[in-house]
Amino acid sequence: MNKPNPDIAKAARCIQQGGIIALPTEGVIGLSCDPNNESAIKRLLDIKQRPAHKGLILVAADLSQLQPFIQRLSAELLDKLTAIRSYPTTWIAPAQKNISKLITGDFNSVAIRLTTHPLVKELCQQCDHALISTSANISNQPSRRDLSTLDPNLVHQLDYLLAGTVGPHQGPSEIRDLLTDTVLRQG
Repeated sequence: MNKPNPDIAKAARCIQQGGIIALPTEGVIGLSCDPNNESAIKRLLDIKQRPAHKGLILVAADLSQLQPFIQRLSAELLDKLTAIRSYPTTWIAPAQKNISKLITGDFNSVAIRLTTHPLVKELCQQCDHALISTSANISNQPSRRDLSTLDPNLVHQLDYLLAGTVGPHQGPSEIRDLLTDTVLRQG
C-alpha cells in the first residue's frame, strides 16, 4: 500500500478550512477550493478577478463526487462522461437546482471533469468531494504550467502551493456539451 503524501494531506486540510490552493492539473497550474464553501469560492473569484456569471469547473476523482452537483443522467451519458479519453475533457452537464450560482454562473448547467491527474485525484479523495478547478492566473492572462511562473500578486493571496508536475496536455481542457457533444472550447 502506498504511503499517503503529506503535501496532499496538508493541501486537503487547507481546503477543508476554507483555503485556496494552487496545484498542477492535466494541462496547467490550477486553483482549487471547496465547492461547498461560498466564501472560499467568492475569494477565489476575487483573486482571479473572474466575473461570477461565467461559472467554474468542478473536478472529481470519481463519479460519486460529481453526483451532488449534476442531475440524474442516462446510462449513455454516464458512459460518455466516464469514458477514458486521450486528452482532458470538461463536460457541461445539467446542474442540480440547489447548486451555487457561483459555480454555475448564469447557466442551468455545470462544468465537470473526472480528473486523470494523479495528484488532483488523490486530493479529491483526501477531501472526499469534488473541487473547484480553474487556471491559476488573473482572468484574460495566459495560463501557466509551472508554479514558479505564477504572478507573485496572485501567489501572495493563496493559502498553499501544492508542488508537482503538470500533466502532458498543453493548456486548459477541452470543454464539450454532454447532451449534444458540441465542442465549446478546444483543448
